[in-house]
Amino acid sequence: MAAPPGPLSVPMENLQALLDQLRTLQGDIETAATESPEFRKTLRWITLYTVLYSQCMADWFDERQWPSQFCAWAARNLFELEIWTRYVLKKREYAERFAKDWIMDGIGTLEAFQGWSQSRGMPPDPVFENELNKLRSMRDAELPGCRRVLQIRELVAELGMEEDYKHLNPIFSKLVHPTSWSVQWKPELLPHSRDFIVTVGLTSSARIVSAIRNHIATHGMEPSPCPTS
Repeated sequence: MAAPPGPLSVPMENLQALLDQLRTLQGDIETAATESPEFRKTLRWITLYTVLYSQCMADWFDERQWPSQFCAWAARNLFELEIWTRYVLKKREYAERFAKDWIMDGIGTLEAFQGWSQSRGMPPDPVFENELNKLRSMRDAELPGCRRVLQIRELVAELGMEEDYKHLNPIFSKLVHPTSWSVQWKPELLPHSRDFIVTVGLTSSARIVSAIRNHIATHGMEPSPCPTS
């Protein structure tokens, strides 16, 4: 089992420095030599979304204008990006699996569209059917035997993030989704929740920067050949 990540540690006033680090990291990812373009693309998109969600937390920080749920949405996504970052950096097999999971997502999404239409009496859409057949053929060729998308909850123990996930996932699910708690928000019951949410999100962002930088220093812009902590 991997060692758990460090404690929450990034205050809001360090946000600009963190964004500067992220943008520097974006440049390093683009300029590093690689024989694994898919791996570079994965890190490129992870870093881009880390920038965007971190900026969202800054833009939505004023609780007089934005409910805490907005910051919670960005923090939840940063936390999940941290999990995926640790996953793809752990070993080549995981990086390649993650890079292909869009195929499984695509099949699930198109099947849902088709099912919704057919449940309302519409005939199958030949365009959707054609795209679904392409994706299924791609899945069978590139992900033989695979029938499910990657599940974060099945990965967190191996990545040393089981405790964080066990506690943070219920918090985020109540804040991000329109539950009764979320709709009838009572900030006075959790007076420090906003600071906690922002700290969680920015800590995940900082950990992503650190994990990718450490990986590049050790392996360059190539997937890890063996498990890393």
